[in-house]
Amino acid sequence: MKILYFFKEDDTYMTQWQRVHIFDELKHHNVNITVLNPSKYETVCQANEDLINLLRYNKDHYDLFMNCCGSDLLLPETMEALKDLSIPKLLICFDNLHAPYIHKDIAPFFDLVWLTSFETKSIFQKWGCNIIFLPYAAN
Repeated sequence: MKILYFFKEDDTYMTQWQRVHIFDELKHHNVNITVLNPSKYETVCQANEDLINLLRYNKDHYDLFMNCCGSDLLLPETMEALKDLSIPKLLICFDNLHAPYIHKDIAPFFDLVWLTSFETKSIFQKWGCNIIFLPYAAN
């Protein structure tokens, strides 16, 4: 399985924990993750345009599009452009009680919203999102 992950990553533990605990675990199950890091672009718009082109012209290359960024980085118009592509789209919201509000404008575009904080479930349900609550732990 191949995942394209829209993920603002840097060299701090605040983002690198995902490589240690999520990427590594999935790698042991033959899941490959390609990161599209919006901070590597001059502008958010350039990162979003690259994402659209990458998925549109390589749609058979990826089995899942995954995102954890808010709508300040993954733009609603980008999700609108991706909605007709046949690739499944997953929004993952980590233990973060302000996450509903950073994802409010894009969450309904995802096929599934993975919540790790049960307290946010009712908010995403009000927005019409298809949700699953799954806590996570280190491997």
